Amino acid sequence: MISSGGVKYLPLILLCFTFSNLSLAQILYTDIPDATPNASFPLDLNNDGAVDFIIQFDALDKIMCYPQDQHAYAGEVVENDYLAHALIDNSYVCDSLLNWYGADTPGIMAWSDTIGNWVNADPRYLALRLNSNDPFYFGWVRLSVVTGSTSFTVLDYAYESSPNNCILTGQLPSHQEEITPISFTLCPHPFTASTQLQASSPMENATLTLYDLLGNQLLCIQHIQGSTLSISGENLPSGTYFLMLEQADTLLLKEKILLIK
Repeated sequence: MISSGGVKYLPLILLCFTFSNLSLAQILYTDIPDATPNASFPLDLNNDGAVDFIIQFDALDKIMCYPQDQHAYAGEVVENDYLAHALIDNSYVCDSLLNWYGADTPGIMAWSDTIGNWVNADPRYLALRLNSNDPFYFGWVRLSVVTGSTSFTVLDYAYESSPNNCILTGQLPSHQEEITPISFTLCPHPFTASTQLQASSPMENATLTLYDLLGNQLLCIQHIQGSTLSISGENLPSGTYFLMLEQADTLLLKEKILLIK
């Protein structure tokens, strides 16, 4: 165990981490006819018959997210207002990456034309967490808000049925998530300038993508061949990033990596 006093020496320690795709996602996806309710939409994220969230607008042109029971949404606090995040495609939904708010602090999605992250936004994703007394289950619902915040349309939703496992906004279940006999080693990790990804079997025309915590793409390396790949962090600031490796429409790896300068 590294003590808090030793954290500053972390960049000097050459560690190697092995990642495996044996615990890939088990995503349950629900595509519904686009729903524009008169006042509220009861969302049963895991389709178990119980309402987990209520998305609602009122006469004040305010659209809100009301978590039920111990469930929560991802958001931020701005000038005492609890604002729900409006995430873009491929944003990571994880417990350690987002701030979560529950039934005692319902989230403003959009309020007229001035308040909220959903004002005048294209279809975006609301990050959600189902609380099952730890473990947690993470998911998303995709919806759009009309100008003036007088109505909203729910498009689809999904959740990760494996406990405490991240999900990407817009991520769908498919054969991509089947178990395949391949593992990866990242060395060194954490890294200061560059690190090397080593695969247990050769890659063929693979693509590596690096995202920040909000899902913004920062690096994309295509046409990867062989068993090793060097990843440079010279043009990136210190921080936590997410790495995705795909090959022939198959998700080989998605992992959190740490860059320390």
